[in-house]
Amino acid sequence: MRIKKIKKKKSNPIFFQNKDKKIVKKQRKKFNNSSKVKKEKTIEIKILNKNEDNIPLIWVFLDEINTCNSMGLISEMMCKHTIYGEKIYNNIQFIAACNPYRVNSKKLEQVGLYKKSEKRRAQNLIYIVNPLPHSLLNFVFDFGNLNDEDEKRYIHNMILYPFELKINNIQLRASLIDLSVNAITTCQNFIREKYDISSVSLREVRRFIIFYEWFFEFLQKKKDNKEKYKKFNFNSYLDNEEKHQKYSIILSIYICYYIRIFKKEYRNELKEKMNEIFGLEFEHLPLEISKVIADETEVEE
Repeated sequence: MRIKKIKKKKSNPIFFQNKDKKIVKKQRKKFNNSSKVKKEKTIEIKILNKNEDNIPLIWVFLDEINTCNSMGLISEMMCKHTIYGEKIYNNIQFIAACNPYRVNSKKLEQVGLYKKSEKRRAQNLIYIVNPLPHSLLNFVFDFGNLNDEDEKRYIHNMILYPFELKINNIQLRASLIDLSVNAITTCQNFIREKYDISSVSLREVRRFIIFYEWFFEFLQKKKDNKEKYKKFNFNSYLDNEEKHQKYSIILSIYICYYIRIFKKEYRNELKEKMNEIFGLEFEHLPLEISKVIADETEVEE
């Protein structure tokens, strides 16, 4: 095994308490590596210090291990602490996550060009997964799914920081965070109910944040450019900060959840729920924005 020394770089610190309740500071690093590992290739273990007595503990996180074709190698690394028979340094520890073996109980909508893998069709599984080796099964812990209250807390904490950056008024910020959490959880539960429990996750919340930040700036630019958008009066929608924020949230919900639904009856059902939550016509501004974008699009003759 070839050992490669690397320079210590700045990274995000992680603080946690050990058994003696002393605050311990660790450094988190992210290593992007190819998921395809071939035996003939040299595997490099990167350490931070040549002095073995002072090597810090390194945790290696392996995600979705049962979706790759290297389960034998992963099992050896985690159970025997070796790679192809060669010992791994004791300061390197492994932790992994795997996708659930979950049967698809509901028929998903298929629209446009769609090719389903033969393997998934044969298994009728939500995820393409390989069986875990017996040596790993004794170390598997099933943490299940988040309950509703835990999911709400996660969503609240995820959107808190971007809302703090955009909203100075503390009372308004708290109100809009509660509104967003309510709208997001309603959409998440609606799509799970209509499709499958795995149809949505906290990834959608991350997408919501990205779109919220983008639409906030987008609407501000349109509002400031009054001359260009005489046909569409953005000021009527954005005449105060609360409306500006609300419509940024609505457009984000629209992109993340609403347009992914193809059945008209399901869309109407979700639209009614959003109308009730926001206290205004949910679909009106997104449709108007789409017209503005269509007018701005130049098509070559």
